[in-house]
Amino acid sequence: DLRALADGTYGDGANSVQMRKATGQGSYGFFFPLGGELDPGMWGTCKRVGADTAHYCFFTKADKHSVGACPPASCDESQLSAANMTDLVVEALRLPDGFELGGFTADCSEAGGPTWYTWFFVSVVGVMFLLVIAGTLADIQICYKWPYNPAPKREAQKEELLEADYWSDSEKPGTFGSLNDDGDDAEAALLGQSESSRPEKTGYELAVSSVAEKHPHIAMQLLLSFSAPYNFSRLMSAPPAGQMDVLNGIRVIAMAGVVLGHTFYYLWDTMPFQDLPMVVDVASKMRFQTISACFFAVDTFFWLSGFLIAYLFLKELKAKGFKLITIPMMYVHRILRLTPTLAFGVFFFWCVTPYWSEGPFWKYYQRYVEHKCPNGWYWTLLYMQNLVPYMPESWNASFCMGWAWYLADDMQYFLLSPLLLLVYYKNKWAGWATCILLTIACIAINVGITWGYNVQPYGGFEHIAEGPNYEPTDANYAKLIYFPPWTRFSPYLIGFMTAFLLLERGDRFRVGVPLRYTIYVCSVVVMLVVSYITWTNIHYGWELMQNIIYLGFARTAWSIALAALCLLSIVGYGGAFNYLLSSPVWVPMARLTYSAYIYHLGMLVTSYMGSRAVFVYTTQNIFYYFLGHLCNAFGLAFINFLLVEKPLMNVEALLLMPK
Repeated sequence: DLRALADGTYGDGANSVQMRKATGQGSYGFFFPLGGELDPGMWGTCKRVGADTAHYCFFTKADKHSVGACPPASCDESQLSAANMTDLVVEALRLPDGFELGGFTADCSEAGGPTWYTWFFVSVVGVMFLLVIAGTLADIQICYKWPYNPAPKREAQKEELLEADYWSDSEKPGTFGSLNDDGDDAEAALLGQSESSRPEKTGYELAVSSVAEKHPHIAMQLLLSFSAPYNFSRLMSAPPAGQMDVLNGIRVIAMAGVVLGHTFYYLWDTMPFQDLPMVVDVASKMRFQTISACFFAVDTFFWLSGFLIAYLFLKELKAKGFKLITIPMMYVHRILRLTPTLAFGVFFFWCVTPYWSEGPFWKYYQRYVEHKCPNGWYWTLLYMQNLVPYMPESWNASFCMGWAWYLADDMQYFLLSPLLLLVYYKNKWAGWATCILLTIACIAINVGITWGYNVQPYGGFEHIAEGPNYEPTDANYAKLIYFPPWTRFSPYLIGFMTAFLLLERGDRFRVGVPLRYTIYVCSVVVMLVVSYITWTNIHYGWELMQNIIYLGFARTAWSIALAALCLLSIVGYGGAFNYLLSSPVWVPMARLTYSAYIYHLGMLVTSYMGSRAVFVYTTQNIFYYFLGHLCNAFGLAFINFLLVEKPLMNVEALLLMPK
């Protein structure tokens, strides 16, 4: 068959032309999974010939140069790699220069099909969709008596009057206490009223009421928890304007920063790049440090978590006092609130994404997921993903959803938070001293690790861009500095101390104009410096002491600057910063950021690994990739909110919260 292909007579003759046309011609791009240069050729042309006639293969030389080609289906890998077949293979497939010297190997493996656990997960998703449909239909029937509504006109007039009074201050959906959720605290307040003290609700007023008010029986309430119209109304409901609104905008922008950073960093990890020197040159520019600064988005999330947990927990202690049940219920609520969405995200990544696309690079993505997730999914659901690099090799532990390390860090900090906050609750000075000493300890840990292991900031293309200024080191930045919880907790503690300040000063918080503008300027300067100073590392090279200063203090400095800006906004001195980030438009997206974080990287990587050709870098391409990834992340988060997150939050409220 190879001889026939070389002579142009294989198949009907036309097949020979198409199969030779599919061979890469040496327009190489660097491909990280292969650790070398790759020209994939024309994968789609080969596939159109037909699986019975031809199959797609990579041919790789010893110097790590690979091309895609389309040999006859009858030729297997061992035959195509045989030394005595070199001349015929090169002639038949029209392999580019250099392959005639021999020494190449063929890889004709293909991505596999869905497994049983894929279909099981899809079945579970199907059941959830059926529950949403059933809950929606039941909700419409109860609220609007559809398809038949015998209510006379006077009932409609009565409803208009009730609706006009519905959004009173005590009943507005959403409070600061439900910033992470969507305002069910207000629903709980409504449930505390007696039936006789409330007028009967109908139509729209009933539609936006809590599920407990819609029907007296628990079984129907559980079904109504899955109602798409009700859950959508909770997503879109605007909380009453308050001092904490600025945090919504910060959360969304931080999520956009995460997506922007991953748009760049995973692009050159998952696609073959043409004109690599040009990409390296881009990474050395000052403007590229904006992408490196996106790493601080995670520290922003840590600060937000620490601030909100401390503020809400201490306010509840002040209002209700400490009870032994408080902390266990706090843990139960947190785990039930976060884990179902995380579980769906993990199984979606493992069971679905490896089978929903194809292309010349797709098998590498599928191999990665199938290798990592069988021994890694449970560590993610146990919130121990960040500790996988430190587990014994005999455990055979692995990263399934690698970016979930942040969720593990955050959960571990949360579990320890009540202990530290109780210290502050009993003795404010002891609480302050403990937080300050632990912050200093975090800085010292980063300094010690950087000093002891000669760690350098970041990695990948920053190091390539440094060129002669880069001094290779065996230190693993991600393992030693980026993932572990013992190096990342200072932003969390600064969030605690921000809450302490706000709770202690309250309405008495006054900042004079000179001090106010000094804080503005200093905070912005600090954030710009820690974001863009890495440019000097690329162009001049940093010594060990400079690495120590940056890795030891940068995240803490960022968090203090962020805390100062947010505190000014919360107490009424935010100006334009507060005006922009407090807009109600941020509220729905802020409620979706948790799910968006979980789903964003799976969508991002599959869009790259499903490509068919070498990528040519342009700023415009990257910008459109970023917008697409951002929309995909929030789109999947929206579906997850209606399908999993909010329905199960409603179920938790019905079963666990006291009536």
